Amino acid sequence: MKSSSFISKLPIVSVNEGEQIKTIQSLVVSRASKKVEHFTVNGGSGSIVPLMLAFKDVIGIGNDYVVVQSADTIKKLYDNNEFIAAAEEGVVLIGASVMTTAGEFLEKVADYVVDEKTGVIATLTLCNDQEIAGDKLVSISAKFIVVELSGAAPEAPAEEAPKAELDENIAFLAGKVVNSEVASGDGKFTIKAGTVLTEKLIAEAEKRDMLLQLTMAV
Repeated sequence: MKSSSFISKLPIVSVNEGEQIKTIQSLVVSRASKKVEHFTVNGGSGSIVPLMLAFKDVIGIGNDYVVVQSADTIKKLYDNNEFIAAAEEGVVLIGASVMTTAGEFLEKVADYVVDEKTGVIATLTLCNDQEIAGDKLVSISAKFIVVELSGAAPEAPAEEAPKAELDENIAFLAGKVVNSEVASGDGKFTIKAGTVLTEKLIAEAEKRDMLLQLTMAV
């Protein structure tokens, strides 16, 4: 197991060329598989062309180098359809916001640990040092990482939690524009696309258990 921050900036060595060719820049996680499937590559001083490397083309990730068979496995992003799709669909997790399925914002991702043989995420470490097991990942999007933490005890007393959570949601959502229509389970309350969220709308959505839907729609 190795952390993303450790793997990032490791030099890449090619077996065929017998020399260091580039360095890893960042890890790209697939939204679909929730695994590391690609790397962005640092092209060196003065390079302005984005480069990528597929995880499947890596022979090994050690303590000193990332090893590939040939320099040809590293390609210009816009010359390769696989890499274009990966760039559009993938997410660089560092700095991404994390929320629970209960609609609670936790923190942003500071780092994460990866199985260097499979690309599977073992743990996430948040900016407040909280660690979340990789099997708790529910979904990854460009806006949020959603995790399932059922059974976690609330930090605030039960009678104070609703107000504290609502205050956080109001602070996050107020003034944002809804991108897609959101409706309550009974269909009696709807917030249409294009609506600018007010504190009153957010409070009403909270009463109807719509905060997770609403958060994903802005």
